[in-house]
Amino acid sequence: MNKILDAWDTKILSEIEFDYRKSHQEIAKKIKRSKTFVTYRIKKMEDEGLIKYQPLIDYSTLGYTYYRVIIETILDKKEIIKYIKESVKTIWLVEKYDQENFVLVFAVKSFGEFQEAWEQLYERIAPHVLSKNISLAYRVYHMPMTFLTNHSRDDYYITGASNPKKLTEQEEKIVDYLIKNPSSSFKDIAKMVHISINTFKKLLSNLYRNKIILAFQTLINKELLHIQHYKLFLSFDFTSKNKMKVIELLKNNPNVVYLSETSYSYDLECELYTFDNSSFEKIIRDLKTTFPFRRIVISQMKSEEKLS
Repeated sequence: MNKILDAWDTKILSEIEFDYRKSHQEIAKKIKRSKTFVTYRIKKMEDEGLIKYQPLIDYSTLGYTYYRVIIETILDKKEIIKYIKESVKTIWLVEKYDQENFVLVFAVKSFGEFQEAWEQLYERIAPHVLSKNISLAYRVYHMPMTFLTNHSRDDYYITGASNPKKLTEQEEKIVDYLIKNPSSSFKDIAKMVHISINTFKKLLSNLYRNKIILAFQTLINKELLHIQHYKLFLSFDFTSKNKMKVIELLKNNPNVVYLSETSYSYDLECELYTFDNSSFEKIIRDLKTTFPFRRIVISQMKSEEKLS
């Protein structure tokens, strides 16, 4: 069953999109409603499965690199998840409507670690894989959902291509606990890490200052909201100047939610959300008339899932 966000929901979502830990009192003051109203609306969106939370972490500061394997396979999603859970850890799985129907994303600290994890999995699924393509994703722009909220396009975050930072044991525990328990209170996290709340706040401030934790992000359930998710692979006459022109063009498009620099066959990639085909077709027409792309390859996403 498809759900609909009303005007109050989207106002609240605008406030918590990159800070779901913002106090309900602060949100209430901003949107001129009561704290009780804000709490009720957020709880309703949570209970209906419309929103979920995750800390936005720049994994490159922790020494990780994203390797992507795009495959064409005769396996279905349930089967491939079974193989993944038996063989590897720390992976995203994206299902597409294309001929190359799955993307597997590994977060690893070295090529050797990736090779070991991938070959362990590939040995099991190779009889069912018709093609594969391996690439690196080394910089990702996380843009606000301006098509849905009132967020400024200036409010965005970049992950990847950062130098690794050295964390204390307590900081590592905080990051790990936040990833696994994104909704836990700061008081509970401090208790689990066996530190005082004041020490926790100091360490969290360090994680912010070193740009390890960038934001506390609210994610929407695209399926329930009947939102279409597309990925565009873009080719153009590559120069640094042209790359920046395209990045600025995409950053200013309210439907673009992710922009990626990768080692794949294309010069840039972006992901966008739309409510219907006609708005998507208009976006493509506008892109083609605004910049002389050599090629725009369109891929529609079916589902995505973090498996560990």
